[in-house]
Amino acid sequence: MITLISLFVNYQIYINRNEGYVYTLLAYNSVYYLSDLPAISRFENTGTDSVSVVLSDKHTETSWTITSQDGEYKTIGKSPLIYLPLNGQTYEKVYQVCRESDGFCFSLNLQRQNTGDIQVITSSIPYTDLCRYSFGDFCDISWIDPAEQESVKKILSERLKVDTCTSTLSKIELITSHINSIAHRDTNIGLNFVWNTYTACQIYNAAVEGKTNMTCNEYSEVYYLFANLAGVQSRRVGVVGFGSSDGVVKISGHHFDESYIPEQKKWAFVDITSNKAYVLNDSNEVLNTFEILMANVATDYSGLRAVSLSGDSTIVVPYFDIRQNEAYYFDTDCLVQYKFGDDRFNKKNQLKRYLFSPEPVLSLNYSNNKMLWKYFWLILFAVSFISTFILMILFVIVKLRTRKSKV
Repeated sequence: MITLISLFVNYQIYINRNEGYVYTLLAYNSVYYLSDLPAISRFENTGTDSVSVVLSDKHTETSWTITSQDGEYKTIGKSPLIYLPLNGQTYEKVYQVCRESDGFCFSLNLQRQNTGDIQVITSSIPYTDLCRYSFGDFCDISWIDPAEQESVKKILSERLKVDTCTSTLSKIELITSHINSIAHRDTNIGLNFVWNTYTACQIYNAAVEGKTNMTCNEYSEVYYLFANLAGVQSRRVGVVGFGSSDGVVKISGHHFDESYIPEQKKWAFVDITSNKAYVLNDSNEVLNTFEILMANVATDYSGLRAVSLSGDSTIVVPYFDIRQNEAYYFDTDCLVQYKFGDDRFNKKNQLKRYLFSPEPVLSLNYSNNKMLWKYFWLILFAVSFISTFILMILFVIVKLRTRKSKV
């Protein structure tokens, strides 16, 4: 009976899986500072004047250049040695650390307390031992038909001449402008090639031929394909509203993309639907989705500019003037969902996401309670089914032994 009940409950949860049962709430660094990028794992030799900063990426012995207000010096080793002397006083020092083998640099503001303890005041890379996702989790396109990949590569190379771009942002402007220019925003054409039936390449070709319109889903899929093939690591992102009254995540929402900008070591929000190639702050740094969410929640748009799509070119405008799409979708109750880079309509992948690998979300007002509820019923079903199976085998064995004893 327990097996049947748990099976029925699991079935009901599965058919309503988008209502909060497929998302796991994670920390910011898990989805924005991926495991492919170095972070500070720990500090060693903290009881000495020279503290070792151990990074998460495994490197061979190399030379490090450390710069502070006291001057510049070099050390050799797998980890940089920071000179932070024990002198019985509490003080702070700012360091710039560069690894000569690959040019990787980071800044660090440390406080040495009079007790000898060390506090990290600020760091340009995370100080974390969190489990983090990788670029491969979000940006994989190996599952896409090789012939379609070659077709898009040819467009990128011969028509767009993407190899002439001088930066990642210029590639994003080129690709978003091109997709925007071939898009048909005339509702009379109709949405005839949808993202869950046709491939991104098929949707693109149909749009070029004037056979279909596109919604946010199609824009997101087409950009995802083009950007990753152009060498711009990109992922699909969604925002869904969280109904605080009934605790149900609504299926409706909005889809767009994020692209990683290695020159800035940041993710950039990209939304062709709302004519945004990317958004900049007053320091010319790109903003990611969660930063734009926070700006809209706080209604603080000071210094923000959007690189807006206009036909096959771009113009820079105040973000405030074209913020309407985000102002509608982004609020304190929404979920920002970071989608894995696989074939989303492959049944095996859908089952894998449901059972073992729920996609991460960031939110200001969400918990993992519904997902824990799902796991409770999954485990209950598994335990009950296995127990019932074992009991049935034992019952059969006892029956057979009873018959033999009677004989």
